[in-house]
Amino acid sequence: MIILEKFLESGELRRGRVHIRTKEKCPRCKRNFQETPVGLICPKCFTTPRRYFIDLSWQGRRIRLYSDKQGNPLSSFEQAKQLQQVIAFEIENRTFDPSRYVLRDQKEFLLPTYIERFIEHSERKGLKPSALKDRKRILRTHVLGFFMSLGINDIRDIRKKHIEEFVDHLRKRGKAPKTIYNIVAELKALLNYAHRREDLEKVPQFPEIKLPERIPAGLDLEVQLEILKRIPVEHRPIFQFMMTYGCRPGEARALMWDCVNFSSKEILIKRTFSYRKLVELPKEGKWKVLPMHSGIEEILRELARRKRSLFVFSHSRADHYGETLLSKLWRKACAEIGLEGVSLYEGVRHSFAYQLLKQGLSYEEIGAYMGHSDVRTTRKYARLNPKLITLAEVEDRSRKLVSLGDWLEKREKKASSNRE
Repeated sequence: MIILEKFLESGELRRGRVHIRTKEKCPRCKRNFQETPVGLICPKCFTTPRRYFIDLSWQGRRIRLYSDKQGNPLSSFEQAKQLQQVIAFEIENRTFDPSRYVLRDQKEFLLPTYIERFIEHSERKGLKPSALKDRKRILRTHVLGFFMSLGINDIRDIRKKHIEEFVDHLRKRGKAPKTIYNIVAELKALLNYAHRREDLEKVPQFPEIKLPERIPAGLDLEVQLEILKRIPVEHRPIFQFMMTYGCRPGEARALMWDCVNFSSKEILIKRTFSYRKLVELPKEGKWKVLPMHSGIEEILRELARRKRSLFVFSHSRADHYGETLLSKLWRKACAEIGLEGVSLYEGVRHSFAYQLLKQGLSYEEIGAYMGHSDVRTTRKYARLNPKLITLAEVEDRSRKLVSLGDWLEKREKKASSNRE
């Protein structure tokens, strides 16, 4: 405001580049209104217009503006005069944007409109359903709700200070650092999208959000077997498969019979579940061919004999496994052995990588087997520190996982004889 006052004192406004006009005529004598130091007035009847507009020349264009940035019509000379001063100041400082004053153009930049456009763009670009679901929830709830509460309706009005206030707001609401990080990341993605479209001159600076380093959990084979023992027999095959190959739960759930080749003894991973949607993975660099271990082959042939659906792994209540059921079965089995805080993903995929690392495989070998595109993803497993396992325990891990019942029975008999 101080800068604007100095600008007005300098006399720059008197250059006459920005004018206040009206389309109306005196309602009594029908003459044009004339400009005076106190406004537009009919010199005969002393009447004034009910509506005004700003008339200016900018970049070779004649522009007429009938409302302010908030969309309010110019219904008084004082209101028009104030807007005239603001526009002249913006022109002088090369920040003038006429679309901010045109109602139909303003709608394009309204935060709710822009968020929906970004979501549609993300969907067209093939964002995974699970990530799209999170993006919709975060932008429509957290981002839109907060900035609208500040009175910020235009995406171009978001500044660094507003983002800092947003982060403070999330912290005061007790959000975990990782949750705050994810929410702010979606806001940043939105503003980057606006910048790429050249709707934002630059993206405001974002505060750094430090996350406490979380070492991913990893289980040794012994613990996996104890968990597997407590999973109902009907549901064991899919868990045995995930533990044997270290595949993602979504990939195991999405495995279909067209990807199982008993002749070549190969299993093709080319689909996954993202949220509740079956997704075909891109062939380039994403498909994985797994060797069919003898123990797994035995399981698959048995499932093929009593095939119930197009999916390899199904159960009595559905033609494929849902994420909720798998997680529920996993948590229940973990609780029975007193294990808490280890997700299914960690229990099968992270644990598999850890076990391979302990066998002496290189990061490159592990990354290639697990389908990592960046070796840095694999190196995170070097920070794992669960109970050590021996080579003997993993020498024939497939056979042990499949022959779980016999193996546990022998171990229990051995323990019983030792007690005697």
